[in-house]
Amino acid sequence: MVPLVLLLSAAGLAGFYVDHARQASLEIEGVRYFWLDDDQMISMRYARNWADGLGLVWNAGERVEGYSNFLWVCVMALVHLLHPPDALASVFLLAANYMLHVVLVGLSIALLRTLFPAGRLAIALVAAAIVFSLDILYWSANGFETTLLAVLQTAFLLSLLTRGERWHGCLALALIPLARGDGAHIWVGDALLTLFLSKDRTRSLRWLGVSLLPMLAHFVGRRVYYGDWLPNTYYLKSQGLPDKTERGLMYAGRFLLRYGVLLAIGAGTAWHAARTDKRALALFTTVVPTLLYTVLVGGDNFDHSRFFTHVLPVVCVFGVGAASALLTSKPGQVGLLAALAVTLIPRTGIQGLYEPTVNGDPAIQVVVGVMLRQQALPDSSVAVIPAGFVPYFSRLRAIDLLGKSDAYIAHLPYAPGGHAAHGKYDPEYSFGRNPDLFVSCTRRVEAAQARQALEEAETPGAEYRLAHLASEAFRTRYLRWRIDTPFLGSYSNIYTHQGSPEFERRSQWHDLEVVRP
Repeated sequence: MVPLVLLLSAAGLAGFYVDHARQASLEIEGVRYFWLDDDQMISMRYARNWADGLGLVWNAGERVEGYSNFLWVCVMALVHLLHPPDALASVFLLAANYMLHVVLVGLSIALLRTLFPAGRLAIALVAAAIVFSLDILYWSANGFETTLLAVLQTAFLLSLLTRGERWHGCLALALIPLARGDGAHIWVGDALLTLFLSKDRTRSLRWLGVSLLPMLAHFVGRRVYYGDWLPNTYYLKSQGLPDKTERGLMYAGRFLLRYGVLLAIGAGTAWHAARTDKRALALFTTVVPTLLYTVLVGGDNFDHSRFFTHVLPVVCVFGVGAASALLTSKPGQVGLLAALAVTLIPRTGIQGLYEPTVNGDPAIQVVVGVMLRQQALPDSSVAVIPAGFVPYFSRLRAIDLLGKSDAYIAHLPYAPGGHAAHGKYDPEYSFGRNPDLFVSCTRRVEAAQARQALEEAETPGAEYRLAHLASEAFRTRYLRWRIDTPFLGSYSNIYTHQGSPEFERRSQWHDLEVVRP
């Protein structure tokens, strides 16, 4: 039964990942280019620079930690050590996430069979939940580290609950805070579970101390290398975020609403079972710390519960396993599991798996990045709003207008009404860094009307793109000097200024031949 379920799961996931790769790619000048989510392309740039000997940096010589997924960046760096073409590097990461997703299905089934006398229906439903969940699949197919984190967490629980404190469980636990820079709360929950189950507290504390060493080493290493105790992304997103608690409660509430039935069934059963079998506490030590952390930091600015991806296997296992165990009659089990399937498997399908970023269509930005690579001077610098696609594919020195890789921007206060992670900016400062080129992600008419549009906006602070286009620094130095091609004029203008070597060359640019999938 289990081998067949795994085989079907692997086949189904292969279809999803291949389809996503087709959508997240296009042909430029006869070469097919693939990409990940814009944030992950930022991590890819760090990884490529590291593999090329420039250091773990976004720009050579500038030490700013604009990522929060160190272990995943290490995987990306290993890929870049193979020196794949920029056009194909993302495919390797997509393949890695596909394999991790299949492993996650297997680990979830094993965890179910460890905790519950699961029948075929329960096994099939847990597998289907892990395969079809957009809260897992979306992030995985877009190249995020969430699948790796979920694999590590589920592997740790399976190891601890079946074999106790062993080296492989310690390794998984040690790697969790490296997979996500904010994974300390997951470690804390797992440490509590370890102590709850411990038969020798002194030995358990030593075991936990060993698992803590990589996190401490990374913490000190960050301070030494980057000069900050926390990632730049923390200062950008969470520090000074208005209504942080309210945002966090809303984000956690959406998760609880989405998985409320499973959680209610699983939590009730786990609470009762914990009187005789403390392994049932795993549900609480996994879910509760993440809920508290989410409220503390203000949630996430994306849909599809990214902060909860690592808890979903545990939630599914306890919800489905408990539901199956509650009813002994076959018709009752079928009915209850069918009802759970409605909540677990999205009825809308996976059409939302590939979604263009609000900062600019990835397909357009990839084309712009390749144009810059081929036609801009290699010593030029480029200012960008989406900081992943254009800097990665252009390989130019880049200026991040929204501050993920800029410590000054990240430490600014939020603009009134600004969006999380997109609410800190300073156009005068950024353009004052004298970028040779600026990618606007807008059509030419939008730049001309930016001041009026900003004045009419209900919350001007949220209009970070208009704020840059309406700024005095842009309008006096860049607005008149547009690099004019039909493609750029229609989709994403590039501007230069009179003091740049690019100024005299702006008439030499030409469009590329592009074939969309």
